[in-house]
Amino acid sequence: MCTLHFDGVPERYREALRELYCNNQNELFLYGRGEASYNITMRMESGAGRLGFSVRGTETELFGSRFSQICRALGLFLLHGDVSEYSCAAQFSDIAIMFDCSRNGVITVQKFRELLRRCAWLGITQVYMYMEDTYEVPEYPYFGAYRGRYTRDELASLNDYAALFDIELIPCIQTLAHLHSFLRWDSASELKDTEDILLAEDERVYAFVETLIRTVSAPFSTDKIHLGMDEAHGLGLGVYLKRHGYRPPFEILRAHLQKTAEICAKYNLRPSIWSDMFFRCVSPTGGYYDVTDADFSSFTVPENVSLVYWDYYHDDESFYEHYLSMHKTLCKRIIFAGGTWIWNGFSPAYTKAMATLRAGIAACRRQRVPSVMLTAWGDYGCETPLETVLFPLVYAALCCYGDGDPDSDALDRWCAFFTGTDARALLLLDRFDCAPGVKPYADGADNPSKYLFYQDILLGLFDRQIAGLPLDEHYRKLCADVRAAAESAPHGCEMRTVFEFYALFAEFLAAKANIGNELRNAYHARDTAALESILRRIQWLSDLLPAVHEKRAALWSADYKMQGREVLDIKFGGLQARIQAAAARVSALLGGAIARVEELEEETLLFMTDESDAEHRLCFCNKWHHIVSAGNIADI
Repeated sequence: MCTLHFDGVPERYREALRELYCNNQNELFLYGRGEASYNITMRMESGAGRLGFSVRGTETELFGSRFSQICRALGLFLLHGDVSEYSCAAQFSDIAIMFDCSRNGVITVQKFRELLRRCAWLGITQVYMYMEDTYEVPEYPYFGAYRGRYTRDELASLNDYAALFDIELIPCIQTLAHLHSFLRWDSASELKDTEDILLAEDERVYAFVETLIRTVSAPFSTDKIHLGMDEAHGLGLGVYLKRHGYRPPFEILRAHLQKTAEICAKYNLRPSIWSDMFFRCVSPTGGYYDVTDADFSSFTVPENVSLVYWDYYHDDESFYEHYLSMHKTLCKRIIFAGGTWIWNGFSPAYTKAMATLRAGIAACRRQRVPSVMLTAWGDYGCETPLETVLFPLVYAALCCYGDGDPDSDALDRWCAFFTGTDARALLLLDRFDCAPGVKPYADGADNPSKYLFYQDILLGLFDRQIAGLPLDEHYRKLCADVRAAAESAPHGCEMRTVFEFYALFAEFLAAKANIGNELRNAYHARDTAALESILRRIQWLSDLLPAVHEKRAALWSADYKMQGREVLDIKFGGLQARIQAAAARVSALLGGAIARVEELEEETLLFMTDESDAEHRLCFCNKWHHIVSAGNIADI
């Protein structure tokens, strides 16, 4: 481990570099500089330019145009122990990541500080905190109640810590839709248009929105705020319709945005919003990506508002360029948001993330879009461990600080620096949903590992979908590979725990994936020996599941506040109960207590089909209540 002396660094930056370097050693990152001792100086250059380092003996100079780039330059220096000079281009004015703190997983202050350090190493300049109702608003006590909401002091402390590294911490909230967790409460009934959407053109709503904006912006030093306003499906079709009659959604959105922008101007804030609703309002289907030639000539975005074009789905650079061009006719202030793909179930879709990020960022370079954002959503309960965000974060940063596809050697160096293991090992996690029968990630994002894990043994809604596919073999081989990666990872390294969880997860899937089909076949064949063998396997699954749950719970405890974990526990507990119920039913059949198992008598059906591709056997389903039963679970 090399020793660094920061005497040649201005005092206001010295503390940040020491914070990075000292915490880096505790987090088991790896260096390539050996045992030498270096004196560090830094040079701030004007303009976007380049960043990097130069070494002359034991004297090292870091250079860049802003301090976040100096931090990345320090990482480059530590990573490239075999060279005396290194530089790369800064392609964008701002490179950001948005961490989701609203899908039950509210990242702890300690974990968020760690993430901020890692963002500094990568040269990230902005971090967005996505908080639907997970921040404290004293005037509305039910806002974020029982959800692990952040206090003002917690947000202020994170803002100050981010500022240490010259990272702009930005609140990202919702001021139109995606507020169902708060609107569920009776005290919020007067603010509600539909179950998820605020009642536009109501003064009580604008008093509420102003309180949110004033409260959440107070602990932050930035003048930026993200107001959301995406996916407002059914806007104006609830209470609004009864009160005002039908009005085109585009007109409602325009009036609501204007009012909200005026509130922001009152507090000297510069808001941004997601752009999809503008396109949905002119789309023939209500979609976001099927608009070929949008005409926004009749609409003007308020002068203080920026638009965020989010697109996590395309690997064609020309598609992004076309959409960026359409955005520019709507607003001059455009931010692009790509995706990490850590929200697809239990495992990340890295192939999908790499293909879409590579194309999207390349299009932004050519279109001279100044700001690029990476989103780390936690859809449907943050089932994917937060640590899986590190690989796409490293990959995206390499795309943003280069002029082409990331170099495989650089990717390996950064992955080892952050995780203690290389890219090859991390990409094993991509194979959980890259199984026989899936659609290539460039076109889709099937997630069999999630529904094979949760689906019922007796009433498997996906059994017909997977019939005949060698999924047990796939997950058995993957289990061995992931277990080897866990054993190779350094002791105490967080990725070792991540790999240990995924090894157990793969072992469980190998035994459970096709068990419903095997059970049904043995039942109809009246094959007692096969039924007895399957019963032992079901009982073994019941014994294994607590270990899988324990590992996932340990990762949750390291990352998130405890509020929200109850949903994960309920899902695991429900799975355990149904495994035990299946064992009891089969045992009763074998013992003669019952003559038939009604659940196995019903003919299985395909969950969904792809008429355009006969080879596409599997599918995508990310909603737990759609996986575990055809009965009513939500909104009974």
